[in-house]
Amino acid sequence: MNEQELQFFENNCELPAKELLEGPQEDRTKWVRSLKPHQFAYILAGKTDAKNLSFQEQKQFLLSHCEDFQEEYLVSHFASGKSQALVKNIFDSTFGDQPPLVTSDRLIQLMALYRFQKESLQSIQSFQKLQRRGSKLYKLVTENPKPEQSFEDFATLETMEKILGSLHQKNSKEPSDLFAESQPSAPSPDLPLLYCQHIAKTDHSIFFFFRKPRERVFVTKPQSSIGDHRYKPTDIILKFSRSCEHVSITSYATIGVLLAEKIASAFLKIPVQYRPVTHFVSFETLKAFVQSLLYQPPQDHKPYAFDIQFKPPNACEDVLLKISMPLLDFCLGDLAKKYEFSLERLEDLKELTILFESQKVTLLFHQQGKHFVVFFTSKALSFETRSRLYQWGENFGVSLLQK
Repeated sequence: MNEQELQFFENNCELPAKELLEGPQEDRTKWVRSLKPHQFAYILAGKTDAKNLSFQEQKQFLLSHCEDFQEEYLVSHFASGKSQALVKNIFDSTFGDQPPLVTSDRLIQLMALYRFQKESLQSIQSFQKLQRRGSKLYKLVTENPKPEQSFEDFATLETMEKILGSLHQKNSKEPSDLFAESQPSAPSPDLPLLYCQHIAKTDHSIFFFFRKPRERVFVTKPQSSIGDHRYKPTDIILKFSRSCEHVSITSYATIGVLLAEKIASAFLKIPVQYRPVTHFVSFETLKAFVQSLLYQPPQDHKPYAFDIQFKPPNACEDVLLKISMPLLDFCLGDLAKKYEFSLERLEDLKELTILFESQKVTLLFHQQGKHFVVFFTSKALSFETRSRLYQWGENFGVSLLQK
C-alpha cells in the first residue's frame, strides 16, 4: 500500500492503519476466518489464481496472499460499529440507479465504495459521529442581507482554511480557547490546532466537520484516583441551513458558536450573532401528544409508548415509578392509570420510551414555568429516520431536541 492510501485511512477514516498493518499474523488469520462465502467471492473477484477454488481453498489463498489485500483488511476494520442504515444510504446516494453490484451486505458495500468512490468513507465516518451525539439549535439574530454567492459555493475546505488561518493569526499573541494548546509540549506538532476535516452537502443543509486533534483530558487508572493527562481529538460539527439562518451545533458551546459566527460573518460579509433556540410546548399540546402515545394500539404500526417513568402522587421528588411493557396486548396508558398517572399532572412525567419505526426512542420531559421542553435520546436512529422523527413531532406541534 502506498503512502497516500495509508494517509487516507489514517486521516480521513480515522483508522490506525499503520498499526493494523504491522500487527501480528494472528490478526489477519482472525479476519480471514470471520469472512463469509459471499464476501470471499467479492474480495477474490478478478483474481485468476483464485477461480474455481472451494471455500476452504479460498481461505488458504487469502491467508497466503494477505499483502495483496491490505485495503480490504483495513476496510473490514473500518466497518466495525458502522450503522447499516447509514452505509446503505451513502451507498444508494453514491451509485443511484446504477450500483456496481446488488447487495445488502454492509462490508461489501463499503468495499465497493472504497473501490469506486473512496471519499464516501469519510462521509460515513463523519455522519456516524453525528448520529450518536446531541446538538443545540441556534438562530441568527443579525439582519440577514442578500449574499453575493450561494452558501454551497462558499462552503469549501479552502475557504475554511482561510477563515481558520486568519483567526489563528489574530489570536497568535493571545490565544483563545479555539486555538489554545493544552500545554507547550503538546504532541504531534505537525497537526493544526483546529482544522475542517470534511464538508457534506444535502438538499436542505450543509455540514461542517471540524476537529481539534490535541484536546487535553485527565485519565484515571482503573480502581484508582491516580491518573495523568492524555490527548484525544475533539469533534465540532456544525449543521447550517442553506440560508445560514439556523445552525445546529454539536460541541461544547463556546467553540461551536464562535466558529459558526465566523463562518456566517465571512459568508454574509457582516458581523453576525447566533442565539440558542428553545422550543417550548404548551400544556395542552403536550397532553395531546402524550395521550396519543399512551393510548396508541401497537397493532396499528404507529409510534407508541411501552415504558413510562413518573412521580406518583404525594411521593418525594426523587421517587419515580417505572412501568415497562415491551410486549403489549393493550395500551400502556390503561396500566399507568391504575398506578395513578394522570394526564392532568404532566409535570410528574419524566420519561416515555416509544417505538418509532421499529427503533427505541426515549423522550425526556422538562418543565419550564408553564411550558415544557421535550428532548429525545436514541443510539440507533439513522440520519433519515431522525429527520422523520423531527417531522412527526412537528405534526403534533412538538419540537423534539436531541439530548
